[in-house]
Amino acid sequence: MDALTTASHKLAEAIYRQTTQKGKAEEAAPGAGSKEKVVDAEYEDTSGGR
Repeated sequence: MDALTTASHKLAEAIYRQTTQKGKAEEAAPGAGSKEKVVDAEYEDTSGGR
């Protein structure tokens, strides 16, 4: 059982390292390479309540 626990912990550590490194890269350059354009707009219902 110790071998299974040890292997599980090593796998969890590797996954954690990968996700934290990816998160740091995204924080360093938010939107870098992103071609998506975000538009902030207001909406007004002019249908008269229909």
